[in-house]
Parts: sequence; structure tokens; C-alpha cells
Amino acid sequence: MNGFLRNVTNGRPAAASRWQRIAQASLISLGLLGCAAPMMPAGISTLTAQPNPSADGAYTLYWSQVAGATKYRLFEDGELAFEGAGASHAVTGQSDGAYTYSLTYCVEAFGIEACNLRPLQAEVTVVVRNRDSASGSPE
Repeated sequence: MNGFLRNVTNGRPAAASRWQRIAQASLISLGLLGCAAPMMPAGISTLTAQPNPSADGAYTLYWSQVAGATKYRLFEDGELAFEGAGASHAVTGQSDGAYTYSLTYCVEAFGIEACNLRPLQAEVTVVVRNRDSASGSPE
């Protein structure tokens, strides 16, 4: 770049310095000298299950959408249960017990997808008690 500046400014140091400052300012404004990490959108504010408790092992989880999210990751007891763009996920065939769900999301910035590694303000526990196995139930 110094050779270019010498040719453009006819070897005058003051002019070269001015051109160098202009070039650096342009690179900074374009983000070419370094890039700041993108701001992650606000966290997921709600994660609910309907019905809860479930009498037949079937229920649907719903969550609030996050502006800019490219996909969501739903975990059941710490294991990935769903990954996709929707704002709900249906569960069927669960046996008796309690299942804890947590949710994270991903965003894209500078062509790279960034995902939160842990849940953000979104967790719900679903209790499943099948009618057939409920104690004291005369069916």
C-alpha cells in the first residue's frame, strides 16, 4: 500500500498520511479490520406444554419466537428432542413420569450460525400419568 500511496501523492509525506488515514477509516467502517460479535436477540420468554399434566402421554410444547432466530433446539431431560424452525413440537407415546424440557435458539451472523449452548429463561416440566396406569382408577 505504501508504494501506491507514494505514486498517488507524488512522494509528499503529508498527503500520503492523509490518504492512509482515509483508507484505514474506510476499512474500519466496512468492518474489514476486525468484526464485532453480533448481538444475540433477547431470550425465549415462554415455554409451555398443553395439556400439562398429560393423561395419555401426548402433549404439545409451545414457545415464543425470537426475532432473528434461524432454528430452535428443544431438549428433553438434557437430550436433543427437536431441532427446527417452528414454534411448537408435538410429543406422543410418553410413558408415566416427569419430563423436563429446555429450549435454545440459533441465529445467523456474517454467514455463520451461532447457537446458544444452554437454555435461556425457557424450561417446563411435563407430568405424564396415563389413565390406564393411574392407581385407584376403576376402568
